[in-house]
Amino acid sequence: MDDIFLSQGRSRCKAQKISNLHHFQVEIFYQVVDRQLQELNNHFTEMCKAKHGLRLAWK
Repeated sequence: MDDIFLSQGRSRCKAQKISNLHHFQVEIFYQVVDRQLQELNNHFTEMCKAKHGLRLAWK
């Protein structure tokens, strides 16, 4: 895990020197944040639909 991670599309001399461990930790962090944002988005979408449904019921 302490080996250097080389991203595709970059030459070896211009590549950033980061470890595989760091790369995977960052990737997992991004996935967790993305899933939390999706859950929040779904939650507020459901709330808006429910609120909109209540408005239609009162008309």
